[in-house]
Amino acid sequence: GERIVFTSDRDGGENIWILSLDLADTTQLTSGSHDSYSSPEWTPDGEYVVATKGSKLHMWHRTGGSGVQLVEEPGNLLTLGAAFGADERFIWMSTLSGARAGYNNGMDLYNLAVYDRETGEVSSRGDRWGGSFRPTLSPDGRWLVYGSRHIADTGLRIRDLSTGEEHWLAWPVQRDNQEARAARDVYPGM
Repeated sequence: GERIVFTSDRDGGENIWILSLDLADTTQLTSGSHDSYSSPEWTPDGEYVVATKGSKLHMWHRTGGSGVQLVEEPGNLLTLGAAFGADERFIWMSTLSGARAGYNNGMDLYNLAVYDRETGEVSSRGDRWGGSFRPTLSPDGRWLVYGSRHIADTGLRIRDLSTGEEHWLAWPVQRDNQEARAARDVYPGM
């Protein structure tokens, strides 16, 4: 609650920055002019930042360093939009296998998955017609909200993780970016 993490190209390359809410300090967490970063998210303890670097989730300590790649295999798996619930062991994310584009493809390009920080395993958590992307969890870990398509429009679905029941929360909403490169995530700023 004291710092904001964001991406910016203020130094000439797309990087991750941290801004203190009192505006006393702005620090650059990553550096370089050729890497692409998206969807930075704090771990629940506020000590680390998880974001997509290129096509894979990475994690950095809030004070800096080179970071560590979290998901390695399969090599063609794109991982975006890290999210945490009540248990910080698990990182929810959007995944895409294979090709990164499919113009006017409203089917299932992206799917939800969970990365287990202890075992390193990735497990599917959503394979839905219309896709499932940009997971957001309630702090108590009970509710999951994610983006999906219905016909040609994007909407938000809500799932009760204790029962598995889900329904549309809001539909339609602003269009997603499933068919393009999703350089700023499939649904940035969710």
